[in-house]
Amino acid sequence: MSDKHKDERFNESLVRCRDRVLTSWACASLLRPDLSPAGKEKLAKNILKMAESKDHRLGITPAQAQEIVLSNVQCIAKNCPLLIFADPLARELNAFFHEDN
Repeated sequence: MSDKHKDERFNESLVRCRDRVLTSWACASLLRPDLSPAGKEKLAKNILKMAESKDHRLGITPAQAQEIVLSNVQCIAKNCPLLIFADPLARELNAFFHEDN
C-alpha cells in the first residue's frame, strides 16, 4: 500500500473518530443541557462507550440496583432490618438481562 493510501485511510479514520466525538458531545448537550461541561463530558464518554460495546449496553451499577430496589421496598414491621447487598444484586440483574442474547 502506498504512503498516499495510508495517509488517506488515516485521515478517513481520524474524521470518523472526530465525528463520533462531536456527535456524542452534541447528544449529551441536547439530552442534558443542565449539566456542567465536566458532566457533559462524562455523559458523552458513556455514550461513546455504549456505542462501541458489542451489545450496546452499559449494565446496571450497584448504586442503580440499590436505588431500584430501595425505592420499591416497603416493610410493615417497625424495626425491619432490611439488608441488601448492592454489588451481587447488580451482577444478578445484569446476568438476568444478558441471558436474552
